[in-house]
Amino acid sequence: MELNINKRLFWDVDYEEIDFEENSVFVIGRVFNFGSLDDVLEILKKYGEDRVKKDIVKETELTSKTLNFASKYFSIPIKNFRCYIRKQSNPVFWNY
Repeated sequence: MELNINKRLFWDVDYEEIDFEENSVFVIGRVFNFGSLDDVLEILKKYGEDRVKKDIVKETELTSKTLNFASKYFSIPIKNFRCYIRKQSNPVFWNY
């Protein structure tokens, strides 16, 4: 199945070389962080809601906005997300 998502979301990697099955956590995280609503809906259509739910909690690089959106949309507590646990493990001492 050909994905109809914006290829510019993957500016730092060769889009043609991405294995969308093996690297699903990376792809889902990138689309949720930087994609449009149409891109997110396309990802949900390709992987299915259950797989997206299972994989998005494994992503380590979600923005705060994306983390809150995913938590509310999928009804998953924020504490279950790997990126949240990682942020709590690395506190910022001087937040100017």
